[in-house]
Amino acid sequence: MLGGYSLAPHALGLAFSVKLFLAPCIYFYSRSLMSSEARWLKRSDWPALITPILAIIMAVPFYILPPDQKIGLLSPELRDPDLYANALLGCQIGLVLFIISSLAYLYATHKIFRSHDRSLREMFSRIDDKTASWLCWVIIVLALGWSVHALTEILALSGYRAMEVLLAYQFFEMLWIGLIAFCGITQQPMSLEASTKQTSTAPRPSLDEARMTKIANRLDQAMQQQRLFENPDLSLRDLSDALNVSENQLSETFSRHFGRNFFDYVNGYRISFACQLLEGSGDTILTVALDAGFNSRSTFNAAFKKHVGVTPSQYRKHSDLVPVDLGLPEIAA
Repeated sequence: MLGGYSLAPHALGLAFSVKLFLAPCIYFYSRSLMSSEARWLKRSDWPALITPILAIIMAVPFYILPPDQKIGLLSPELRDPDLYANALLGCQIGLVLFIISSLAYLYATHKIFRSHDRSLREMFSRIDDKTASWLCWVIIVLALGWSVHALTEILALSGYRAMEVLLAYQFFEMLWIGLIAFCGITQQPMSLEASTKQTSTAPRPSLDEARMTKIANRLDQAMQQQRLFENPDLSLRDLSDALNVSENQLSETFSRHFGRNFFDYVNGYRISFACQLLEGSGDTILTVALDAGFNSRSTFNAAFKKHVGVTPSQYRKHSDLVPVDLGLPEIAA
């Protein structure tokens, strides 16, 4: 029952306090990863340390106990009832702090990811190389894992300790910490510096309907005649240079006139062109994907399924069963 704590009694209880730093660390890592400039901790960020520091201060009387008294808390025969009651209360308060802090920072991390994803879709037609989709899975896995951890701690505080569940959780914890470290090290920078003419802080001018309609017509004409969508790395800045229209005005036209972002607008043309190729050629799915402006078959399949409702292979076999009006732009053959 005492396990490794009999060899290192000073480590007893330290892990629980240290865990309160995990969620803030993931939040600050995500924020710095998705920022276009170096961002150090500011004065407004220091409250993030309140809950871990509070837990450490509450546990100081326990940390300074002699090793034999620390180990004695784990044994019903050796523990001091009053000392055990105080330690139990501290664990309960620490558990509440852990649950509240972890959920709050995981939610904040999710908001950062979603905001960054929206910004990418407003500026790029290809985002798979600029996003950290693994962070979404990290948030989901951490939420589930920490829920299990909280449940096991609640059961332990009530007197029930399933060693099998505890060992399984510890293995799971080491696994996801290793995966986060690996993904974090291999993750490429995710800044939005490719668009230098557009500044998020600058107010966007409000276009009248006539101006937006004119820009929209020029956009459709460029897509139809110049086939700009065939460039897999097409960005809002590229489109701005091609049309000699500011990025702010293009973004406003996409949002207000088309009711979609730049990413979905370009992919609409790509999917429409891909449908023509699937119906009129015998090219492979990969060839169709590349010709339509996608950089891989996987991204093509995901986008095609989102817009059409079936996979490219299913569409090629049963295109007559797919509704005619999919809201896709028409491209002249």
